[in-house]
Amino acid sequence: MKTLLLVDDEPAILQMLGDYLKSSYTIKRAINGKTALKFIQQDNPECIVLDWMLPDMQGPEIVAWVRSSELYKDIPIIMLSAKSEELDKLKGFDVGADDYITKPFSLKELHARIKSLLRRSSTNMNDSICIGNICIDTTSLKFSIDNQLIELTSREFKLMKLLMKNPQRIYSRGQLISLVWGSSSVITDRAVDVCVSRLRKILKENDQDLLKTVRGIGYRLMDN
Repeated sequence: MKTLLLVDDEPAILQMLGDYLKSSYTIKRAINGKTALKFIQQDNPECIVLDWMLPDMQGPEIVAWVRSSELYKDIPIIMLSAKSEELDKLKGFDVGADDYITKPFSLKELHARIKSLLRRSSTNMNDSICIGNICIDTTSLKFSIDNQLIELTSREFKLMKLLMKNPQRIYSRGQLISLVWGSSSVITDRAVDVCVSRLRKILKENDQDLLKTVRGIGYRLMDN
């Protein structure tokens, strides 16, 4: 079974999560950041469920450490937090979290998110990313919906690839400019909006209303 690392400073929550998930995964539990880092290095887990608030370090610090390591940078991470504001979620995604769940949460939803991340992680290793019937091949540079190839410009392809690799993650316009156009490019927010509108139109024409605007912040791609 795949190894799942649960990190939370509340023993009752660790026990509850472990008991619910142990039939599907090999469970490792850490009650603080120091223990979490030890388990990451010893066990190289396939997924990490990480609380934001820990007694010795913040969850985002652990995410940043994982993402800076060549050995562990691709481990999917779900951040748990009582912080429900969009800006807090954006901060979590900024440091490299793959998903963000606000407490209190459904155990069934958490399990579904874990399975989705693991499935996506496995798919990405094959240079193909699929969300439902939408697929993008990062090697052949092909984009398809229902196995029908759809032409995208180079910029649209890069933007779609970024969004599909990180569904649910909220990107500000500034982040999209930096990651898709390049930090040295002189690009306005309007150019980002136009590119997003084009992709949204393509998706809607194929009954896929997944590209959402997060008012006052930016955009995200839903995965369901």
